[in-house]
Amino acid sequence: MIRDIIKEELLKELNMSIERGLLSYIIINYETMDNSFTKRHGTGEEWFTIEEMVKHLQIKFKISKEMANNIIKAYLELENNKNFGV
Repeated sequence: MIRDIIKEELLKELNMSIERGLLSYIIINYETMDNSFTKRHGTGEEWFTIEEMVKHLQIKFKISKEMANNIIKAYLELENNKNFGV
């Protein structure tokens, strides 16, 4: 029982660590306007929806849809807070 609890907690920490790392990836490589994404170091001609970004993370990093949604949600929240000076 204790081993199961420890294992569960370690998996939660691992997932949080992965999410933080992928959040950094998004911050470094993409910027947003409203709910659309474009590559930060590109021409800004190609824009992606939230759903396309979720799918991109799922495919590129082989993560679950739930985790990808959490990462995108956290990024949008950071951007929103930054825009309001929080």
